[in-house]
Amino acid sequence: MTYLSKRHDGALPSAGFDVVEARLREVDGAEWDGFAAACSAPYCAAYASLRAVRAKHVLRERLRLIRVYRWRNGVRVQIGQCAIRWAGMEGRFVGGLQLLPSESADWSAAMAAILAHAGAGHYRYGGSWNPEEDRSPVLGTMVGVTVDHVRPLTVQGVDFSRWPSWDAYWRATSTNIQRNARYAEERIEGLAIENFEARGALIQMRRMTRLRARTYRRKALYLNSVIWAFSQMIDIAFYRRMVAISFSRAGRSDLACQFNVHFGGSTYYLFGGSDAAASGASWYLMRDVLHRAYQRNPNGRFVMGPVDYALHDEAVGGGLLRSRRSCRVSDWQTAVVDFHYAPPTVSDRLPPMPLVPQQVPVGEEGIAA
Repeated sequence: MTYLSKRHDGALPSAGFDVVEARLREVDGAEWDGFAAACSAPYCAAYASLRAVRAKHVLRERLRLIRVYRWRNGVRVQIGQCAIRWAGMEGRFVGGLQLLPSESADWSAAMAAILAHAGAGHYRYGGSWNPEEDRSPVLGTMVGVTVDHVRPLTVQGVDFSRWPSWDAYWRATSTNIQRNARYAEERIEGLAIENFEARGALIQMRRMTRLRARTYRRKALYLNSVIWAFSQMIDIAFYRRMVAISFSRAGRSDLACQFNVHFGGSTYYLFGGSDAAASGASWYLMRDVLHRAYQRNPNGRFVMGPVDYALHDEAVGGGLLRSRRSCRVSDWQTAVVDFHYAPPTVSDRLPPMPLVPQQVPVGEEGIAA
């Protein structure tokens, strides 16, 4: 059986695939997440994250969940899935196209089937938290696809599999951050770590917002605390057990905080905040959070976020990159690709007809009749 979309608009079917679209409420969250984790998808591809996206954009967008199947020996087997935020004629892939590792060679064929199903429009592929390879070279060769713009990004994070143990990793980090963490532990009286997950994290929003606002003021940046806090509360409400909020504090004073999300084998450091008087408490907290991430998965990743070197201003973001390098991050090259897709017609995809010499009738004396 071959794929044949109900909305193919004249496009030829992609042989060997079935493409099935469903609404968010029709999908089993545990099954979706299990498949996404098997494909090493980023946290934004998780079912809880998709629910949060729908809640934030319910009036402007609809969420299209698509699964790709292949028939083998009479059995339909799922090989991929993706989610697209759809508004008008524009679609944004959330967390990329998740293919099982054994099917990675068929990425372009699976994407062709998805686009034929989703229909004509302008698309964006790639994201800030997805360390997937740059797909623009492949997209540029696909029938019906025209690449409009490519924005190279570098996603940075600690790949724990590079070290044989936690102690080996921590010894490899910068001596400066080791010294700062040790200084805070020895000199700050009553220094302690607090960790909150699920609903417990939601209760800590005021503390986290306060530290985040102090960080913005210290850097002379503007933050609308009410809107920012509301957005994070939506995420926490849907992420639930994926969320971990951590604080370092001395007595009743909060010194630093981190907002992290766990998904699959990775931990994602979404943001943090600190007081001006932290005096190493931020690195003390970072050491604890990194250690917890390592304990969750010694071969996992602690993803710290993207950097766009084309726009990077060392005077503004240099400190952030230096702190990441102190943690011995790896660089994963990716890209955000804007393209438009127009379903090809049958005639567009037919090979050119070979020219056949015309047989001209000839008269008795060799003159064309």
